[in-house]
Amino acid sequence: MRICADVRSALRPAVVLLVIAAVPALVAAWWLPRPAGQEGLATPTALSVAAAQALAARQAVLWVDARDAAAHAAGTVPGAVPLRHDAWETLLPGFVDAWQPGQTVVVFCDGGGCAAARSVAQRLQRELGLANVTYLDGGWAAWKAAP
Repeated sequence: MRICADVRSALRPAVVLLVIAAVPALVAAWWLPRPAGQEGLATPTALSVAAAQALAARQAVLWVDARDAAAHAAGTVPGAVPLRHDAWETLLPGFVDAWQPGQTVVVFCDGGGCAAARSVAQRLQRELGLANVTYLDGGWAAWKAAP
């Protein structure tokens, strides 16, 4: 019987810690929105510059520049918010401040072989649960070449 009492007294703090940890986790799971990558979210699609400009003329669009800081500083789509993987935690608050619920997000990078825009768009869907996220086909190069 002494062994059972020792095991019981050793398990009691572990059970208390488990309950203490479970309560905030359950509250967060109930309160916070479901993460992206689950039902209802499509893979981000590419928009041509003309389609993106037409969309922006009809509704509020949040432009996201996935290029490095120097490229962003050298020129960007008017009103674009910088957001890239290497500074995600630093730049994400600026994105969140600029984003409006229901707003379409159009991400762009340099264009051509640049995959940063698609990757940032996917991350916005997966981590923030945003549904209206797309990326600019041809990126900044296509934007600059457009009439």
